[in-house]
Amino acid sequence: IKQKQDRSTEIPFAKTKAQSGTVMQIQPKTPGSPSYTVRLIGYVPDEMLVVTPPSATGEYVMIRELDGFTVRFFTGQSAYVFDTSAVKQTQVPYPMLFLTYPKHVRFQKVRGFPRLPLGVIAVVQDESRGLVASVKIMDLSGSGAGLVSRNALGNVGDHFQIGRASCRERV
Repeated sequence: IKQKQDRSTEIPFAKTKAQSGTVMQIQPKTPGSPSYTVRLIGYVPDEMLVVTPPSATGEYVMIRELDGFTVRFFTGQSAYVFDTSAVKQTQVPYPMLFLTYPKHVRFQKVRGFPRLPLGVIAVVQDESRGLVASVKIMDLSGSGAGLVSRNALGNVGDHFQIGRASCRERV
């Protein structure tokens, strides 16, 4: 493990704890290219990664062999990034994209507390602005919560009261 100047650290891919189903963003090295979401199918250490092929508007994007990519993903409390290139894209027996196995993966811890998944419906109130909104608490940690709402709730740093949707009890 090596510490980098930008506070990231290099580790072997196997230490990322990425597993089948991990969502990854792949960005072609070509300037101005869009990034695509793929899922990790699996990997063979020191040989290859296997991911779902990227898609746009419901259609698979064809990747050429040796096309270069930057891959980013997040697991637990850390963000990871590495460079790779396409080895082969197949449609049979299942659509897959084979990528070169990364020698090192850069990671940076971005959360001080683990997030616990919840999926609970709640009510958010900001009495200073007269805001009352229904939200879904996706996850909770020692430093905050991940909320999903149909409407914008406020700005970074704003404070709200969160209560249970059924009886408005404060959490």
